[in-house]
Amino acid sequence: MTTDIKLDSLHVVVNRKQGLDYSETFSSVVSLNTLRFLIAYAENFEDEQGSVVKLKKSLYGLKQVPRAWNKRCVDFLKAHGLHQLITDKSVFNNKIDEFMMKLNTEFEVRITDNPEIIVGLEIENARGFINIYQESYMDQLLTPAVSGTDNSEDCNGMEGVNFPYREAVGCLLYLLNRSRPDITYAVNMASRKMENLTVHDVKKLKRIFRYLQGTKNLGLRYSANLNTSLIDAYSDADYAGDELSHRSTSGYVILYMGSPVA
Repeated sequence: MTTDIKLDSLHVVVNRKQGLDYSETFSSVVSLNTLRFLIAYAENFEDEQGSVVKLKKSLYGLKQVPRAWNKRCVDFLKAHGLHQLITDKSVFNNKIDEFMMKLNTEFEVRITDNPEIIVGLEIENARGFINIYQESYMDQLLTPAVSGTDNSEDCNGMEGVNFPYREAVGCLLYLLNRSRPDITYAVNMASRKMENLTVHDVKKLKRIFRYLQGTKNLGLRYSANLNTSLIDAYSDADYAGDELSHRSTSGYVILYMGSPVA
C-alpha cells in the first residue's frame, strides 16, 4: 500500500511503500568537525553578500519527513550547480553568484550578515578572528548540575549516591564536542565510572563543573591572516597508564587557523 502525503507549504510529497522504503528515514547531519572548519575558513575571505542562511521551519511528525526534506534540499542544491562533498553529505560547494536569490525564492529563509548562534554555538565575529563559545549553555547547565547531594561517605553502588551522574556526563560530552576540547580527558575519565559509582567519583566530576564555572567565557578562537592550506595534527599516547587495566590512553588534536577542529 502506498501513502501519499503532500506538505503544501513546502511542496514535499512523501511516497511510502510498506516493505520497500518505509523504513528508510536517514537524513544526513553536518559533522561538528566540518562546521568548525567552515567557521574558521570563513574568517579568511569576505563574500560580497556576507550572508548566512537559516531555515525558519522544521518538520516533525511523519517517520520519513526528515529524509524527504533532505532529499528536497539536496535536489534543489544540485540543480543549481552546487556539488555535494563525498566526505560530508551536508556540505556543498561551488560559486554561488545568484544562488542566494534563487534560494530565497524557493524557500522562506532569513539572511543574516553576522549570525550570533549556529546550531547552539555562540559566534563572536570580530576583526581578525572568530570566537566560538557556549556561555549561555553553561549558565543553564551549571546551577542544576552541581546541586546533587552526596549522602554517603563512600559506597560501591548507586544506591548511596544521590546525583544525576549519567546526565551530567552527557551534558559535558555535548559541551566538549562543540566548544570546550580542554575538558576532553577529564570527561572521558569520568565517563568510565557509570557503574559502581562512589562519592569520590561524584566529587571528581564536580571539579569539572567548578572549573567550567570559572572559565565560562572560554572557547575556540580562529584567527585570520594565517595559511589556509596548513593543518597541524598532533597525537600522543601514554604507556599502560590505567592503574587497573594497564591499558594505554591515546589522543589526537587537529588544528586549523590556530584552534582545534577535531
